[in-house]
Amino acid sequence: GTIREWIEGLTVVVDTGEEHKLSDGITPSGRLLAIYQEVFPFLTKENPILRANKSDLHDDATGYNIWNTSIGPRQLIDELVGSEGTLGIITSITFRISPHKKHSTTTCIPIIKKELLSTCVDIAKHHKAESISLYDEGFMQLAERYHPALVPSFTDTAYVLLVTHTAHDKEKLHHTVSNFRSSLPVEDYLLKTLHGTSTLSRITETSFLLSLFDSYTNKTQIAITTGGGMIVPLHDIQFFLEDVEEYLNSLGRLYIITGNIGSGHISVSTLFDPRSKNYDEDLFHYTQSLFSLVKNYKGGISAVSGEGLARTPYLSYIYNDAMLTLFKKIKNIWDPLSILNPGKKGDV
Repeated sequence: GTIREWIEGLTVVVDTGEEHKLSDGITPSGRLLAIYQEVFPFLTKENPILRANKSDLHDDATGYNIWNTSIGPRQLIDELVGSEGTLGIITSITFRISPHKKHSTTTCIPIIKKELLSTCVDIAKHHKAESISLYDEGFMQLAERYHPALVPSFTDTAYVLLVTHTAHDKEKLHHTVSNFRSSLPVEDYLLKTLHGTSTLSRITETSFLLSLFDSYTNKTQIAITTGGGMIVPLHDIQFFLEDVEEYLNSLGRLYIITGNIGSGHISVSTLFDPRSKNYDEDLFHYTQSLFSLVKNYKGGISAVSGEGLARTPYLSYIYNDAMLTLFKKIKNIWDPLSILNPGKKGDV
């Protein structure tokens, strides 16, 4: 799920400098009340446009989250989370937490045929997986070179799916994992297992991925992560990956594909040389090409982080003019003088 689902409340500084606490059961006051009294009727009026443009992708965070038109402070919280400081400055957050589950097992599944990817993800979801992530062959090769035996590797495998199950009871976890493995369209002897969370946490950190690139290039090139938040419908993931691979292979650059695949999220990191005279132009065409593919599959560009300076110009790839106009009006209601982090989200 998204971070928004885990937030109970927050404290925000609005454009006037007033600080307000927001949570269910607290009535907005002052400047925040004025914002709410303008936002609520506005979104209610524009509900037909919102319904027509709302993404079917649960974890898509592209644009402002203005889909919640219900009465109450939760509407304001939804708008603020992911707004990247363009609506208000969040100074504190109260999170909802879940009990820590003592036991953890990650099943590593070689995806030799891409058509099995969405099937395996669906099976993992059916068996209540805690997390579902993936990495590609390039990730395996670099990890094996610089961190031998750390990352589960397979031969002749395009992708590896990491499916994690957790439980308070060790026997219950064993039963769940056994049932899951027996349901997979992959022979059990091909699967590998990670016990605990230490290795999984390490190899799925962005810092680990970037360290692989640094080791490979001796820090002479930069891993561009503009394509780090792409998300498409899971049933299209095979075809999307094939199109992405075809484009990336045409560049002749080293790239790695990872992602929280359970939601349809794909992250592409590609090496570029900042010393090249065509560096800026190459990055522009690279970003444009990736997001054009996302557009073809009716996906989103911000599954992980929001639209900063690099992604904001491509909001038009995802939303039509009517929605972009709504985003700008929301920004204007919260911040009419455009003093809060200008140039981000729809503020261009």
